[in-house]
Amino acid sequence: MDKSTSEIGVITAVIERLVTQELPRLQAMEEKLDKGERLSDSELGFLEEVSTDGNEVLRMIDHHPEYQELTAKVLGLCAKLISKAVDVERGK
Repeated sequence: MDKSTSEIGVITAVIERLVTQELPRLQAMEEKLDKGERLSDSELGFLEEVSTDGNEVLRMIDHHPEYQELTAKVLGLCAKLISKAVDVERGK
């Protein structure tokens, strides 16, 4: 197996996990924040983990533009959730 095939396998697994597990949890967190509810410590940790992982994935998919839009959207959602979480904590 060449490096490109192996890389695509890893990217495919990461994207599948993102779509089936992480994105639904992020969307649930967004709904919670939209209601003015605070995120739990585990939710905040998850958000940080997804943001960190997303930045690593961006480096991995640098030469696979077909995955860049999805990853950018997820990272944008993470940034939005972090901002909303801060606002909720501040009572805004």
